[in-house]
Amino acid sequence: LSALTLLALGGLSFWVIGRALRPTAAIVGAVERLGEGAAEVRLPPLRPREFGLIAGGVNRLAERLAQSSAARAELTARLIRLQESERRELAHALHEEFGQCVAALGAVSASLRQSVLAGEPLGEADVAPLEAGVEQMLASLRGLLWRLSQPPLEQQGLLSALSDLVTA
Repeated sequence: LSALTLLALGGLSFWVIGRALRPTAAIVGAVERLGEGAAEVRLPPLRPREFGLIAGGVNRLAERLAQSSAARAELTARLIRLQESERRELAHALHEEFGQCVAALGAVSASLRQSVLAGEPLGEADVAPLEAGVEQMLASLRGLLWRLSQPPLEQQGLLSALSDLVTA
């Protein structure tokens, strides 16, 4: 009778403990889904109270993860838009700064070639426009690179910006 009573108590204890710990499977599953990146994880209120507190914590964590993911996606899209805008501005600046200079140098070069083919003697004055065009392109390139390397006034600060301007 004692053995039967102990066996019944053991079985009852096993059943009670198993029933009390049943919510842990849902909690572990929710945490694993969060770890895999699923942000729509929600746990219902659980009993006993301690498991309910854990479920509330998991739900808050899931909400924060969803907010963080949305903010990250928004920032990534904003960064891509800014990079595209910067790329377009750079392409426009390069076209404006160098397009005319390259065309002018091409015309001077073609003129010099025609003079050489015609057997005309070339002097320093004939090469001067070519050198001036190259110098103008180098000055434009330096100016463009300097503008690109300078941080915006908001990031740099007024004193630093004025110092850079005086130095330039």
